[in-house]
Amino acid sequence: MLGHKWKQLDFHKGQVLNLTREVVDPIRAFAHETVDLRSVITGALLPGTISDKMAAAYRKYLFGDATLQDLPDDPPRFEINATNVQSGSLVCFSKPYMRDCKVGEIHNPTIALAEAVTASSAFPPFLSPAFIDLNPEAFSPPVGESLAADSYRKRMVLTDGGISDQLGLETVEAFRYGAGI
Repeated sequence: MLGHKWKQLDFHKGQVLNLTREVVDPIRAFAHETVDLRSVITGALLPGTISDKMAAAYRKYLFGDATLQDLPDDPPRFEINATNVQSGSLVCFSKPYMRDCKVGEIHNPTIALAEAVTASSAFPPFLSPAFIDLNPEAFSPPVGESLAADSYRKRMVLTDGGISDQLGLETVEAFRYGAGI
């Protein structure tokens, strides 16, 4: 939510004057909705998946039609992490790229913020997995070990980023050593 609202924040002398209105209040309002339970029930009983229902809730209450391209330019870089169930690797969603080190990278992805956050918060067993359909031709090849087949690139099967990186430190380490993950 912070990255989504970054451009609207009013920074003044080291403080953010409208942080509560722009970021905190929408999150508090969202917390009063029972979207997880509703998504699990409707995703199990009606057409569509649980992740479809969660993404719709994130879209409705927090992100609208915003995509990763609506995040601010660096700095700061906002990254959303998920775990690719197929490759076992961390998937990083950001404005300049979406990357799985084994599957490849999409430059300047237009994935909805609601979908990226759904993947990041797809906590097992009920909210996982999340699915993101992609164009295999949009990927640049990975460096090193490769799972670059279309079967890995057409539809990513994702779960909570904490499955592969509990504290999000893999992303921090990559920046520390200049990889820019």
